[in-house]
Amino acid sequence: VLICATSTPLRFAVASESTQKATQHAYELVKKEKLQMAIDYIESKIKETPEDLELHLVAADIKLIQREPRKAKSLVNMVLERKRSFPRAYLILAKAQVALAEYPEALNALSEYEKEVNSAELHSLRGSIYLETKEIPKALDSYRKAVTMAPKDPSNRAGLAWALWLNGEREPAQKLLKESLRQFPNNEPLKTTLERVESELQFEREVREHSQKVLVQPVPSQKVPVQAVPVQAVPAQAV
Repeated sequence: VLICATSTPLRFAVASESTQKATQHAYELVKKEKLQMAIDYIESKIKETPEDLELHLVAADIKLIQREPRKAKSLVNMVLERKRSFPRAYLILAKAQVALAEYPEALNALSEYEKEVNSAELHSLRGSIYLETKEIPKALDSYRKAVTMAPKDPSNRAGLAWALWLNGEREPAQKLLKESLRQFPNNEPLKTTLERVESELQFEREVREHSQKVLVQPVPSQKVPVQAVPVQAVPAQAV
């Protein structure tokens, strides 16, 4: 599970008008898949106002989209050194740590985020971590919370379905995937998860069929060569 970016562009309640405009323009470039232009633009704005921590977080988020989690983590840590009470920073930090497979650290960052914010994004990310650490019951609990809070987010449904599947709840997992795909037919996480489920089912069928063939296959008989028994001449008895 690779988490690369926030689900929505960053918004800051107390950001200045110039920060809001810069953020909006950067994410417009991201939507157009002009990632390098987006990071170059936001970095130019940071040079103009290096004390603007919100812009550093936007840069970190775009670095995640560029699949550069180490750089994103470095930027977020710099922000947190200056301002510890910055909830959104902890969420971006957790995403970078997940991408780096630093799961305990990511859970700690999410705990800090949760002190201020309770969101579907929080529970979804936590669920993905628990899937990676094979803590399936915890993953189920997290994804159920995410789906409850954001029922129209298909990626949360995909995560819940996979957790159900790994927990041995196969019929509910398949039912959830098929129902969700009827609502969101083009959603990649749902389609990918269903493909994984069907691939595992196909593999199990092939193994079962192979085992049955082995069981019914007649065992070739082994002929034991008959050895001739030497006949000993019986000496004639004297009359």
